Amino acid sequence: MNHPADERRLSRGYVGVIEEEDGELAFTEPQPLLDQTGPAWKIEGTLRASLEQTSTGWHLEARQEIHPEDFEQLEPLLTWLYQHVDLGMVAPDGSVELARLRWYEDADFRPLVVRDDTIFWP
Repeated sequence: MNHPADERRLSRGYVGVIEEEDGELAFTEPQPLLDQTGPAWKIEGTLRASLEQTSTGWHLEARQEIHPEDFEQLEPLLTWLYQHVDLGMVAPDGSVELARLRWYEDADFRPLVVRDDTIFWP
């Protein structure tokens, strides 16, 4: 099974810094971007993610709460998925709707489209 290369994995790539009550700084380990599970904080329901290889290609299913500042961290994975998508998902213009995003205060989803390795964020 061919997994995404290490640089495609979902790591935030930074160490968090938390100020303790006594003013000291505590450093956290980098956390995977799509590793949230359990009850959602801002949206109803639960958070989860899985990346599986199927008979027609790769399938990513994720329901996460991600801050827009972290969207850039998803781009290598989205580009990799676009390059390995089932050809039946490709529109005549070469684009693929890889995801739907919803701001927690909105009721409607918006498509996240990739075409020619370019991600069009809603």
